[in-house]
Amino acid sequence: MDRLSVGIAFEGSVLYYAEIEHQPLARRLVRLGSCEFSFPLEPVLLGPSPPPGQLDTVRQALESVLGRSLSRRLTVSAPLSALPHAFIPLPPDASPQEQARSAWWELERLYPVLEPSKHRLRCYTHHRPDEAGAVLAVAVSEALYERWRELVRPLAVKSIHIAPTLVAAERAFEVSFGERQEQAILLVGAYHEYTEVALRWQSAWAAAASYPVGDALNALYFGLRLLEAHRIGLSHLGRVYYYTNAEESAFGQTREVLRCPIEPLDPFAGLVLQRHRLPPDLPLSTYTLPIGAALGL
Repeated sequence: MDRLSVGIAFEGSVLYYAEIEHQPLARRLVRLGSCEFSFPLEPVLLGPSPPPGQLDTVRQALESVLGRSLSRRLTVSAPLSALPHAFIPLPPDASPQEQARSAWWELERLYPVLEPSKHRLRCYTHHRPDEAGAVLAVAVSEALYERWRELVRPLAVKSIHIAPTLVAAERAFEVSFGERQEQAILLVGAYHEYTEVALRWQSAWAAAASYPVGDALNALYFGLRLLEAHRIGLSHLGRVYYYTNAEESAFGQTREVLRCPIEPLDPFAGLVLQRHRLPPDLPLSTYTLPIGAALGL
């Protein structure tokens, strides 16, 4: 892996970035920040016909904040809802070739206009050891990669990877709290119009799912459905982490039911940094995705 890497994520009209130095025994936070725009970013960065003027505005902003970066690797954390994706049940011993065949079959069924020759496929496994699980299959168009190559043309970046938000959040958790967890953990992304949930059990990502419904209460409901589907009792749920701009108060009604802590994921816990230099009111979960992306996916 390159010594330096940059991660980018966005929500609404705000773009977040982080740069990390990968040292032999540690990961050091080099750069952290955000850029706010006067327009929503998803149509510009992922949409089919982005306005050229807005693309230029984003390019100039990236050059302003990352122009001195020496990082050659960039990972963009893109909303799962904006990418062709599918959760595909597979046996634990499925080969990469079998995963790819099943993934393309399911993706073409769900997205009839998708052309495999114009997309890159990535498969992310979710299963406990020696048990059947699921693969999160994501297809990213070559056109999006070309757009991002143009956006970062003024920078030192040579390698670009586009990965789903869910996977970036999982990576941030692994680095921050990678030690063995005795109880189940739910990782929740509660957005305005959709929800993504991952279940960690017995030191592995046992399952994940996404739903076209937003808000914090629905997110926790879907998380409980994952627990039930994997026959994990509520008493085994140790903690719920969330990583979006959802207010902590939005989860208040469910604390008494779950009887476990619900808190923002702290992506800084596994990094070397001068913590006292972070603003005291910095929303921790806001930077989960760019940090998770910069950690490498």
